[in-house]
Amino acid sequence: PFFSGDEFQTSVWISESVAKGFSDLGKKDRKTAGQLLKKLQYYARQGFGNFEGGRGTPIRHEWDGVYRVALHSSLFRVVGFYEGREKSSFIAIDCFTKRGLGLSSSDRNRINAVRDVKQERGWRKRGRE
Repeated sequence: PFFSGDEFQTSVWISESVAKGFSDLGKKDRKTAGQLLKKLQYYARQGFGNFEGGRGTPIRHEWDGVYRVALHSSLFRVVGFYEGREKSSFIAIDCFTKRGLGLSSSDRNRINAVRDVKQERGWRKRGRE
């Protein structure tokens, strides 16, 4: 797990793809990567549900149970879904940098791929919980 334990309302689990995405972002823009990690940790401590909503919120439902996490000052997005109804764990499957304000067809395809992983249960947690 990326963020897990009693201090976190929402545990965050990341895929190898997301870990690589953060690493690549850090090589290009350390400041943004650091800010995003701090915000992700803050959201996890407070509970992702407190930051969910529509347009302008940092955690937004895209479709079919898939959510994206954003930093307002960046086009970098983390995409994943909640495990279970209580939403106590967020599984981050993919990340990408949008090319503009709206979602491109490539961005939508990536979100659909995350949806497919969720629906097919094509993931599993490794590590401690």
